[in-house]
Amino acid sequence: MNNEILNNELNKAAKKAGKDKSFIRRNFWVWVLVAYFIYPTATIFSAITEGGHIYSRAFETFAHSTAAWLITIVLVVILESSKYLLKFAVDDLQANVFTKGGAELFAFFVKAIWGLLALGISIFLSISGASKISGDWRKADQSNMVATFSLDSINTKYDTRIAPYQAQVNSLRRNTWEGVMNPVSVRSMDRVNKIIERIEAERSQEIAKANTENTALIDEYKGATIDNQSYAQGFAGISEAIILLCIIFIGVYDDGIKKEAKGLGINAPF
Repeated sequence: MNNEILNNELNKAAKKAGKDKSFIRRNFWVWVLVAYFIYPTATIFSAITEGGHIYSRAFETFAHSTAAWLITIVLVVILESSKYLLKFAVDDLQANVFTKGGAELFAFFVKAIWGLLALGISIFLSISGASKISGDWRKADQSNMVATFSLDSINTKYDTRIAPYQAQVNSLRRNTWEGVMNPVSVRSMDRVNKIIERIEAERSQEIAKANTENTALIDEYKGATIDNQSYAQGFAGISEAIILLCIIFIGVYDDGIKKEAKGLGINAPF
């Protein structure tokens, strides 16, 4: 029984030792996570943010939504696919391209410069696009998000209060004799007008207070919008950094596969 347990443990240890020595076994699930989840997710986010910037500028330039969409799709596809050229530049580095020179070295520089240029443009468009998208969304939704005091409701309330007094004034004005108001009607109208003036003063005070509070609420919302735009820019920058790391890891993993296959004597078709 003890020998059986010992043999099982030895077999487990041997398998673990073999797994620890295998580059593919150690990194396969990391590669799956990176290649099939992290990289596509970051790329989609990058495409949305840079695409938002491109679309807004294209629409402002051409004032045509179809043309703006077409330009956006074409440029986003070019940028995102061009960034992946960095993966092939990583392959060249691992193949010691600097020792080979000639066409291979020239091709490496083309891929590296092209990929880095696309990455730089994408970073700029994504960061500025994330800020613009966040700002535009919050600006469009401001009326729903900011519970400002309604000036119309205030005016309606005071108009309702003033209405009966105004009716009295109109009635008193008709109390005339040969086109002249009698003294009693004049005194009554003066008294009613003073009431109306006090109500109007209350209206002005309440409207001024509402305007002050509305301004404070809107300023607070704008301040939060600026903060959110900064967060969006940060997310966009992180997304671009993740894309670069994913591309480098995918290139390194591919080279590790090739080296391990050759070490095992496998004639891999790559």
